[in-house]
Amino acid sequence: MTNAMIIEPLAMSSISASNTASGYDAGYLDNDFIGVVWRSESGLSSVTVTVDMGSDVAFDTACLIGCVGAQAGWTLQVKIAAAAQGSGFAGAWTGSTEAFLAGTVSPRNGRCKALWMAPSGAPAVGRYIRFTIASLSGMPVTIGRIVIGQKIQLARNFSFGAALGVNALGNVDFSVNGVPLRRRGSKMRAIGISFGHVHRDEVEDKVQPLLEASGNDTPVMVITDPDAHAQRQSRMYFGFLVGNIGTVWARPNGFQAQINLVAID
Repeated sequence: MTNAMIIEPLAMSSISASNTASGYDAGYLDNDFIGVVWRSESGLSSVTVTVDMGSDVAFDTACLIGCVGAQAGWTLQVKIAAAAQGSGFAGAWTGSTEAFLAGTVSPRNGRCKALWMAPSGAPAVGRYIRFTIASLSGMPVTIGRIVIGQKIQLARNFSFGAALGVNALGNVDFSVNGVPLRRRGSKMRAIGISFGHVHRDEVEDKVQPLLEASGNDTPVMVITDPDAHAQRQSRMYFGFLVGNIGTVWARPNGFQAQINLVAID
């Protein structure tokens, strides 16, 4: 088990795709309404999505979420070009082809996820990022959100006692005759993890700046265990922090941090 990762999404300047179905737009990949998706047409063997970050930025992780209908045989390849290389990707770094899905077991809601983590030798910064999704066998590609950022991975992992739950927005009551009066609502995954041993420099350089930037109205990505595993898709959470947001100075050079998140993915 590898230590949990927290990713703050970087701003994206523009997004384009090699093919887009009528009624959809690649720009939808930069909003937090996961049901507002980008989709390609059917009948293709591959499709590319290109992100322009606006300038060279540091990043090492990319997540594609809300991928309804994604298939086990699909593949993903990432290319990265610096601003000086241009959007034509001449001389760009090209990653290896890997499985598109982050894990073989798909989430219950059907909104699958892809995860790319920079391997050794990948550039530390880049402006243009191209995702090539291939082996489609004519199936359309649907993506709800692209998250690109630089991971925060603390020296010590979260403590045991992590809470996995559901934020159920529906409710049920009963009439005087015992008839269920049901109001259906969304059922959103939720997670609570505690980091009991965080170094002071980690808090000052990473954790507190992230919390101050995100607050409770800017989403973040949490991956409880990024190691390859059949269930890795379910270990990825994209959503909003809730409850008390901050860190506790518990002892000299020792802090505690609590992450409570309701996922929208």
